[in-house]
Amino acid sequence: MKKVCALIGKYFGVIAVIFLIIGMTLPTSFSWVLGKVGGISVLSVLLGIIMFGMGMTMSVHDFALVLKRPKDVFFGACAQYLVMPFLAYVLSTLFHLDPALTVGVVLVGTCPGGTSSNVITFMSKGDVPPVGYDDQCIDAHFADHDAALDVPYHRSAYFF
Repeated sequence: MKKVCALIGKYFGVIAVIFLIIGMTLPTSFSWVLGKVGGISVLSVLLGIIMFGMGMTMSVHDFALVLKRPKDVFFGACAQYLVMPFLAYVLSTLFHLDPALTVGVVLVGTCPGGTSSNVITFMSKGDVPPVGYDDQCIDAHFADHDAALDVPYHRSAYFF
């Protein structure tokens, strides 16, 4: 089993590109992902498996390292709440979007990347723990305590 997981981890980028090509050329072959089995969303289960798999690649040492490197978390939060919304606004202005659509793009720019940012960081051999910490802890804090900085949401919404 370890060899299979190591093989998948080694070629994850290639596997992702293959599934991307299949999904783009034969989109109906993946329509089952949007369904439900026993009242549970298939997509939510698949995202849970991905998150669990990436969590298994981390150790307690990785999380201790996050606490020893608070600057990384700070810069991640600054990027999330300052740089990303600013870039969203600039792009909306460049493309002459309607003001209401601009507000939506800026709000989406402020939202956390969640699983996708963790997967992309993992694929590029980056530091997954600081990204995961930013996504899970900082975003949940702002969502619960300061709605002016983040879109309010509940983590349980990912699973239903």
